[in-house]
Amino acid sequence: EDEDEDEDEDEGRSQSPRRPPFLLASGARDGAVKLWRVVEDDDGEVRLEEYCRFEPASAVGGRKGEAVTAVAFAPVAAPLGEEAILAVGTDGGRISLWAVGAACARILLVAPSHLCHGDSVKKLAWRPESGSSEKADAGKGKALRLTLASCGMDHGVRIFGLTINKT
Repeated sequence: EDEDEDEDEDEGRSQSPRRPPFLLASGARDGAVKLWRVVEDDDGEVRLEEYCRFEPASAVGGRKGEAVTAVAFAPVAAPLGEEAILAVGTDGGRISLWAVGAACARILLVAPSHLCHGDSVKKLAWRPESGSSEKADAGKGKALRLTLASCGMDHGVRIFGLTINKT
């Protein structure tokens, strides 16, 4: 029973990979994504510090206050300089990608509605880095190739092959 409670607590949160200070993202029923820094005080105590809040659905043509049901950081450290890539899924089935960093968030991509889910996005997952050309290209300043999978309440699974130009 305790395991089920732990799994439920993990929904709607994601941690950026290998990027000090570590970032956390949380999605909420009120339609907001909050970005948090994990910081260590001088006395060694670790705490969360909220530094940004944005509403993805209203920024990408969804209805204001549409619940954020899934978030996931791309598994690459600082792919866009000082910014991480965050995928966001909503109750309306929309999927969008955001560059998140010190200046909060900026939209990178909105998946076309015909490619999204007909119902709530339940989970987003990135393909882990494989050490292949994705990693090599990222280091050379070229386009970054990533794969994102989503599943929804419509019982569908979507796989997106993405190319993100580094700026």
